[in-house]
Amino acid sequence: MTDRLFNLIKKITPSRWHWILQHEGHKRYFANISWMFFGQMFSLLVAFFVGTWIARYLGPENYGIFNYAVAFTGLFSFLAYLGVDGILNRELVNYPENKDKLMGTSFILKLFGGCLGFILIFISAFLFNSNPLIRLLIILLGISSFFQASFVISVFFQSQVKAKENFKAQMISTLISTFLKIILILMGKGVIWLVLIYAFDSLW
Repeated sequence: MTDRLFNLIKKITPSRWHWILQHEGHKRYFANISWMFFGQMFSLLVAFFVGTWIARYLGPENYGIFNYAVAFTGLFSFLAYLGVDGILNRELVNYPENKDKLMGTSFILKLFGGCLGFILIFISAFLFNSNPLIRLLIILLGISSFFQASFVISVFFQSQVKAKENFKAQMISTLISTFLKIILILMGKGVIWLVLIYAFDSLW
């Protein structure tokens, strides 16, 4: 797929610039960026169509509650990331021989941040919300904080310019999540079940 796109760009590029396109390093990075782009586009398109279906299925009230819970947990999402990904990517590129130590340390930091984030989400859910349903949804979505630590694997493949591996994982996880959401809609399940699927998206 990326080779065809690369050849198409080569055809429309003036011949004096072909030396840039023939450089192996440039080809590798172009393929890497292309896979990242395809992965994001695939996820966005699927999320758009499934999200529209879910919005119609839940109705204004339940969909509003669902979005409120997502926004509320999003306030604490920075704790699960801790800004580690960018630093880890840079260090893996500069010191590939230390990849085990770097990834292990990053995993522990993100796991600690995820635990702290979940504790704050749990406490805040009771402090700022009196509706039992909203509290439950917020806590369920907060579970995803624990799974953010596994994204160090994704960062490793980015540092190796192997976004194709991330694309495969992203595509499979998106299909699993979409399939489960569609099944729950067809079975007529409520917002709690759908939130559980969203909470475990990071795990897939």
